[in-house]
Amino acid sequence: VYASLGNHDKFDGPIEDLIAALEKSNMQVLYDDKIVLDDKITLIGRKDRTEKDRAEVATLMQDMDLSQPVLMMDHQPYDLDIAEQNNVDLVVSGHTHRGQIAPAQFITQAIYENDWGYLQKGSMHSIVTSGFGFWGPPIRTSSRSEIVQINVTFQQ
Repeated sequence: VYASLGNHDKFDGPIEDLIAALEKSNMQVLYDDKIVLDDKITLIGRKDRTEKDRAEVATLMQDMDLSQPVLMMDHQPYDLDIAEQNNVDLVVSGHTHRGQIAPAQFITQAIYENDWGYLQKGSMHSIVTSGFGFWGPPIRTSSRSEIVQINVTFQQ
């Protein structure tokens, strides 16, 4: 199990404490890190966009074997064009909650190229989930909580 963190994860104390707790639970946190799985797939996890020392996508893609699929976890679905230009195959994100409380869904639609669901941009695919939790009040009027299962097929 791999995880990347988002903007709200740092509100309850040092991020290092959260990472230690997640890793104690057998999750590997990718925090501007990448890992090659079974010599077949590269998985990248980015620091949140609010982190000042967050690495550029091009830096994370250095020395990458582009003949293998590259999947990136990036909490906030910004800069999809940069992911596409750097040959990322799939970006998975959350953050938007699809607005959560009406009429905020219109705001998220205006801010993000993909605020919820699936988008293909060239050969790059983006999937954004509305997530399971909340920001602020524990209600939803413009989206439903969701856990997304993604079935991926790679063509050679």
